[in-house]
Amino acid sequence: MKRISAISSLLTLSVLAACSSAVSDPAEVLTYDEAVEQVNAYVESDKVEYTRMAHEPDNSWVGVDTSVTDLPDIENYPLSVEGRGDIVVTIASSTEKSHVNGDRWFDRMAEEFNDSGVTIDGRSVAVSIQPMASGVAHEYITSGAYIPDAVSPSNELWLPLIEASGVETLMIQDRLAGNTAGILMSDEVHAQFVESYGAVTVESAIDAVMAGDLTPVTEALIEYDRDQLRGDMID
Repeated sequence: MKRISAISSLLTLSVLAACSSAVSDPAEVLTYDEAVEQVNAYVESDKVEYTRMAHEPDNSWVGVDTSVTDLPDIENYPLSVEGRGDIVVTIASSTEKSHVNGDRWFDRMAEEFNDSGVTIDGRSVAVSIQPMASGVAHEYITSGAYIPDAVSPSNELWLPLIEASGVETLMIQDRLAGNTAGILMSDEVHAQFVESYGAVTVESAIDAVMAGDLTPVTEALIEYDRDQLRGDMID
């Protein structure tokens, strides 16, 4: 409403300026009140014809489902892992776990599964991973524009949202990997820490960071092997 009011004020001032130039000496500068008085005088003298117009809000879009047409083409979400087997299950995975480059934890797990040679009744089984944000997967599934064989969102709370749209789901696993925080140190750093602060706890680690004795490197454990992560944690 503030923007509308501002535009209305500008239009009013423009009209007043135009009217004042028509009825007064162009060199004369009218005050706001003088301009309003002149415009009102013209209106009351029937020399000015005007029509009041009201624009009703456009409600034609209400109730129209535009979700399908607003969604991007599914081709914008290529597979990070393409399964090749007699039976292939496509999993839409959140981008925290998978990436189009195929180098994240879920991608690697899928590759290992595909290489394991699992069969069902003599038929080979493989999985394909399709990275996409959980919200995007939700929109595809609830709109019916695209429904993968399975979905692994960033959080299980996405499933009730999907079910609220009338789509039946079956939870296979409430989580695939733990997300518990931890502190990794090299043996040398650990020995120095214990000597200065005693046992490694959250409180003592915070004290060490605040004192500048410990520089944390926070990265997702699933992105590293343990040897690499231990090296990264050395101050």
